[in-house]
Amino acid sequence: MKDIIIDDFQNAVSESLIRHKSILDIMTKLNESQSRINRAIAKSATNCGCIKIDAEKQKLPEDCSLEDASKLLSYQIKGNFAITVVKF
Repeated sequence: MKDIIIDDFQNAVSESLIRHKSILDIMTKLNESQSRINRAIAKSATNCGCIKIDAEKQKLPEDCSLEDASKLLSYQIKGNFAITVVKF
């Protein structure tokens, strides 16, 4: 089952690369997506107040494994994102 999902993902990536061959196109699409995500997070914290960003340096023990790190580290966000669908 996992192999089927990975194959589907690789096929989707291949199709996307055919449509967006230019590195400049890929870079600008990535920048647009990042900007939208950053704005949505900032607005969720400042405008609606539905989340709180509680960021501080996260400490890990020196002998920490990768599995342990994923359990110990936090997203540093408290609350829930409000999902809004906007139709144009």
